[in-house]
Amino acid sequence: MPSTSLAGRSILVVEDEPLIALEIVTAFQNAGAVALTARSLTDAIHLVEHDGLSAAGLAFGLGE
Repeated sequence: MPSTSLAGRSILVVEDEPLIALEIVTAFQNAGAVALTARSLTDAIHLVEHDGLSAAGLAFGLGE
């Protein structure tokens, strides 16, 4: 079975629950990605301009 690697990828995780964010970030890091985190949409907007951002995951029902 081929290994899935996110090496060289930069992922934005937008999650307002710290423990959930930590688990998601850890999973991405274990797959080789650099994980950026934001706790609100306002914070995320500033990080979206990050060069090389590959993907983003947003929490369902995220507040401002």
